[in-house]
Amino acid sequence: MTIKNKTILITGIGQFLGLRTAEKMIAQGLKVRGLHDNKKQAEKAKNIGAEVIIGDINDTVIAKKACQGVDVVIHTHELAKEGGEIKEFRQVNVNGTINIAKAAKKEK
Repeated sequence: MTIKNKTILITGIGQFLGLRTAEKMIAQGLKVRGLHDNKKQAEKAKNIGAEVIIGDINDTVIAKKACQGVDVVIHTHELAKEGGEIKEFRQVNVNGTINIAKAAKKEK
C-alpha cells in the first residue's frame, strides 16, 4: 500500500511522537488530521498545517468523527508518567486504543 494522496489520522498529535510524525507526513504532501485532548498542545500541530480535532480518545463520538474519511490511523496517544493509578493508565492506553481501533474499523 502506498500512502501517497492519503489522509492520515494521528492520535496524540500534540505530543512529541505524534507531532514529529505529523511533520514528516505533511512534508511528504499528505493530508494530516490529528486528535488530541489538550488544546494548547494541539496548537503546534495546527501551526504546521494539520487539521486538529480536540477531544478524548475514549469518547466514541469523537473517535468516529476523527476516523471519518481517513485512510491510515497512526495511534501515538499514550499516558506515560511516574506514579498514578493503574486505572488511569488502562483508561488511556488500553481502552482508548480499543476505542480508536473500533472507530477505524467501522470507517473501513
